[in-house]
Amino acid sequence: MVAPESKTLVAFGNKQIMGWAFIFRFNGKNFLNIFVNQRYRNRGIGAKLIEVGAQQFGKIVLGAWDDMTQHLFKKMKAKYPRKISVINWDNHREKMAKAVIVMFGEEFSFYHLLLLLRKPKI
Repeated sequence: MVAPESKTLVAFGNKQIMGWAFIFRFNGKNFLNIFVNQRYRNRGIGAKLIEVGAQQFGKIVLGAWDDMTQHLFKKMKAKYPRKISVINWDNHREKMAKAVIVMFGEEFSFYHLLLLLRKPKI
């Protein structure tokens, strides 16, 4: 799969990945998706990934899917009101899945689409 405008930021520590952020452009907006390994949560890693993403890509959109991400993303939006906007992931899930299909084309499998459409369990 190739999406030339997409980028991945990775947080490393103790020779392992602590978390990552995936940034992709769709309809003129930069969408940022983060994941932080459970054992490294609540240490500021997600906030740092968002901060770096906003610094490198200007305005970014974050899609909150649960209370934890809603809290973090709103906090980051308050800190960077001109750079960060927050959407409710459930309200945009199907639209974003279609965007990924458009970006990645036929190489993107039905399995990947199902993973994207499901609500994350955290």
